[in-house]
Amino acid sequence: MTLNTDYLIVGAGITGLTLAERISSQLNKRAIVVDHRNHFGGNLFDANLCGIRCPKYGLHYFHTNHKHVYDYLSLFTRWWMTSRYEIMSWTDGKMYPFPICLGTYELFMERECTEDEFKEYLALNRIAPVHEGPPKNGEEAILAQVGLEFYNKFYRNYTIKQWGVDPSLLDPSVLLRHPIRTDRNCSRSTDTYQCMPYRGYLLMFNNMLEACRDNATLLVNTDYFDYKDKINAEHIIYTGPIDRFFNYQFGRLPYRSIRHEVKVYNARRYQYCAQVNFPNDDKKYTRAIEVRHTITGEYAKYGDTSKTAVIYEYPQKYEGGTEPVFPILTEEGKSTYLKYQDVALDREDVTFAGGLATFQYLNIAESVEQALATFETLKKRH
Repeated sequence: MTLNTDYLIVGAGITGLTLAERISSQLNKRAIVVDHRNHFGGNLFDANLCGIRCPKYGLHYFHTNHKHVYDYLSLFTRWWMTSRYEIMSWTDGKMYPFPICLGTYELFMERECTEDEFKEYLALNRIAPVHEGPPKNGEEAILAQVGLEFYNKFYRNYTIKQWGVDPSLLDPSVLLRHPIRTDRNCSRSTDTYQCMPYRGYLLMFNNMLEACRDNATLLVNTDYFDYKDKINAEHIIYTGPIDRFFNYQFGRLPYRSIRHEVKVYNARRYQYCAQVNFPNDDKKYTRAIEVRHTITGEYAKYGDTSKTAVIYEYPQKYEGGTEPVFPILTEEGKSTYLKYQDVALDREDVTFAGGLATFQYLNIAESVEQALATFETLKKRH
């Protein structure tokens, strides 16, 4: 039996569900959404664990300066829980605030310091690239901002554990996603909107599906490559790894996978803040994220519980049996992707969207922003 539809959307993550909702509600077109996993929501899927909203694939914190992205997602959550995501880095026997700020420098110096002192330290220790122009890789980018001591303490080993390659091989943008400040602001982001959806992302996605249920059909446990001959679609939106779509004709693109291990502790709070980084080799995991912090609002909702959950992240190679999570932005990888992009541009019957299909390192807000822009392009065709 062949299923007929206007749009076939491959992938039921944030990108695929955003496009399904817009196409169904705004264009009144039929859409079939398929995902090879046994659930929708992609890497944002969460579930209830001992009374705690626990993400299966690690915590994803929403932050953006773009009001239209915030307003769009606000259509599908009763309210947002505003929050302040704090990170610490455990290295050399101390817990340092991260991203780097004045508090980080004070612990490094083991005394109270002024902002001017920290600025002077950075000016004396920065290492400019030996070539003209901006830094060409992640190592050069960080050395040009904080110098060798802080680079070795916070960035080099963490990057190797996280990405499986040396920072000198990565695009500068990968290591520059966290700001470096000379004041005492140690929050992860200064974006206008920093929050988590009420009762987690799963409820938000349920509301998105409910908004388009008259026109959209969701099929989980359905691999596009096994079922593509059974679905007749006028247009395909593909959000998976682009190299697989083209049967690896230019070789495999480098993606990184992550294994998540969740541990439940008999305590109201296990660690000092939401996220602790472990840049050195004494731990196999890169970071530990305690879900039951105020970033998810679980303390307010389950204030009397005696348990807490911590997610440990173990980066690993993307190979058989693992899920691709992020593209590894090396020069070789970007060069290979451009070959796939060229053949993708010739496919008028397919739109490629999402971080895996466009070989970009996108957070939640960036994924939604790209999906909304993709929808506007599709809308012009109608």
